[in-house]
Amino acid sequence: MHEKVAIIICNYNKKDYLLKCISSVKKLNYQDYGLLVVDNASSDGSVKAVNNIYGSDVTIIENSENIGGSGGFNTGIREALNKNYHYLYLLDNDIILDQNALFGLYDYLESSPDVGIAGSAIYSLDKPEELQELGANIDWENYSIKPKFKGHIDNGQLPTVTECDYVPACSMLVRADVIRKAGLMDEGNFIYWDDIEWGYRIKKAGYKVVALSTSKVWHKMGAAAKVNTFGTYYFWRNRVHFFVKYSDQKTIERFAEKIFNETYQALYSC
Repeated sequence: MHEKVAIIICNYNKKDYLLKCISSVKKLNYQDYGLLVVDNASSDGSVKAVNNIYGSDVTIIENSENIGGSGGFNTGIREALNKNYHYLYLLDNDIILDQNALFGLYDYLESSPDVGIAGSAIYSLDKPEELQELGANIDWENYSIKPKFKGHIDNGQLPTVTECDYVPACSMLVRADVIRKAGLMDEGNFIYWDDIEWGYRIKKAGYKVVALSTSKVWHKMGAAAKVNTFGTYYFWRNRVHFFVKYSDQKTIERFAEKIFNETYQALYSC
């Protein structure tokens, strides 16, 4: 294997965003990578467009059906592990990368063998100076998540390294050997909480998870109109699965009470 990093982009019906993402990848100042696009049976011409513009510069893996973010990423991860890449860089299709985004992560992991995952500072594509998050923690008091620096306006004083419980898979660099030890994403999640559970599982396996302000990306999160309960269903379901899996016997009853109260409020108070 000649390249050290496999860049894996998971795509489903976001052709225009995908092409912009690949364009920003091509401008990275770190070029020791192979680029894989995993397409979850898109119907918008994504595959044809990538082939027409980039040809053999991009390896496209076409799934026969939409198997979600976790399934799509795992398809690319398996391919990358078989080809013995050292690192795997996971990207959402609606990400735009700063030229230093990958090198910042790679350079840090090269010098920090105790770190399993490094993620980027994620900014809003619509508000380029506003952070969506710089890593995040699990909130065991409220059974939720706490993104760090959410809504923060970058004034040049962000910490270089932030230790956390997980970083979003929209821009994360993972060691291949860590995946071999801790396992792939849980495909049962389909979407939402897949990267949260994965990061937390890797942390429990003995590795640090960090976010780096030296790696910047911009993310078009929440662009789609909510026309059904698809996202709400998976977010709530997978949240329950996570806390049932990782809560101890002393706290599982309190979690059940929390979920019951939230469900009651959602059904009868909203």
